[in-house]
This record gives sequence, structure tokens and C-alpha cells, in this order.
Amino acid sequence: MSKIESSIIETVINIFTVENGMLKILLERKKEDPYKGYWILPREFLTKNEKLEKLIENVLTKTIGTENIYYEQDYTFSGLTKKTDETVITTSYIGLVDNKMKINENNLELSWFKIDE
Repeated sequence: MSKIESSIIETVINIFTVENGMLKILLERKKEDPYKGYWILPREFLTKNEKLEKLIENVLTKTIGTENIYYEQDYTFSGLTKKTDETVITTSYIGLVDNKMKINENNLELSWFKIDE
């Protein structure tokens, strides 16, 4: 059995809203390579001595300006190789917001997309 040399832990959040009867999801345009310019789920990487719960609150504050919304942990994925010599472990969350809630666009390009787009 080989030992994992290094691993990265990230959180992603699926923030949903309903607008005019349509389910929408909040996406962020990626600013750096790889996949620069693609629309992705808001995410952050865990740093040393940080708790996962605090990290998801940081993601929520960064994207919608508050962590005071309904959210819950959904699933944890592993084996998603994004870097050749590191293992990425991703914990996914689901959040639901009122469609009148303003999204925080400080240094971010965020947009609502219909779920079927």
C-alpha cells in the first residue's frame, strides 16, 4: 500500500434559488488556469489549522456576503485528480437562498444559471 504524499481538501457549494418558478444555481467564473474562464461552483481550499465548517462559512461570505443561510453537507468525493502529485478531497455542500438576496460580487464574477443550462 502506498502512502499519499500530499493531499488538498476543498469545499464546493451548490447555492440554489428559485426565480419565477425556475431553479437556478450560482456559478463563479474561474480566473486562473487550468480552465480559466469556465463557470464553476464557488469553492475554497482548506489551509493548515482551519476547520471545514469555517471554510464553508468563508465561501458563503465571499459569494453572498453572509454565512447565515440554510446549507448542509452533501457528499465527499476523493480520487479526483486535479494535480498530478496531489490527491484532492472535495466536500460538497448544498445551500438555498431567497432569490432577492444580493450576491457579493467583490472581485468575483458571479452569475445565476438555470439548472438545465
